[in-house]
Amino acid sequence: MAARIQLDVSNGGDYRDHAVLTRSHGTLVKMAAHLGRSSIPSLYFGDFFERPEMRDFLSLLSVTADHDGLGPMRVGQWPK
Repeated sequence: MAARIQLDVSNGGDYRDHAVLTRSHGTLVKMAAHLGRSSIPSLYFGDFFERPEMRDFLSLLSVTADHDGLGPMRVGQWPK
């Protein structure tokens, strides 16, 4: 992934034109470290994705992408 971002930037692209989404906080930590080692600037929000409203948002996204994951369970537990 880092190589692809660097190739795009070297061809006139901009770092801000890229986004990385991961399925878990642990993967996000590893990805941020990988991008840093590759000299790619990144904005890492830390525990931002553990906030309840962000978990709800990500659950909605997972409903559209993965119908048998945990997203439908979390969405189904929302108060009416």
